[in-house]
Amino acid sequence: MATMAFDPSTVDTGWGLLEDGDTLLAYGEIKPKSKDVDERFKEQYKALKLLFHEYKIDKVICEDQFQGRNAATAKKLIRVSTMIEVLSMEQDIPFEYIMPSSWRKKVHGNGSVSKEVTWKYVTQKFDLKLRKGQTDISDAIGVGLSEFAGKGV
Repeated sequence: MATMAFDPSTVDTGWGLLEDGDTLLAYGEIKPKSKDVDERFKEQYKALKLLFHEYKIDKVICEDQFQGRNAATAKKLIRVSTMIEVLSMEQDIPFEYIMPSSWRKKVHGNGSVSKEVTWKYVTQKFDLKLRKGQTDISDAIGVGLSEFAGKGV
């Protein structure tokens, strides 16, 4: 079963495609170039649509957003998450949101670990050459791993 996982962002959306928790089939990041917010969303939508057509996806999991202190940022993140959800629905792919503390608890046993802990875990598990700042990719892979946690992985 191939699970596509996302860590949505308006700057750098990380994604990972995992199969049965042990195999990382593909991963990457979507980095819109435009400074204009609406143009950034268009760029992201086009890139996301390409991903959905390029890979055979059985399930999609997206990190959920909590409002936090900045409502404007939360609204932008929700727009990106909604694009992912709609693309999933268009292709009849099961979709779910998962809160950061929930997937971290499933993967690490502790819901409050830092992005750096996930980065280190994912880069070692899959022998990846991610730069230290590429935590959007490693978090997306962590989101995907949570789907398989407790299932012999």
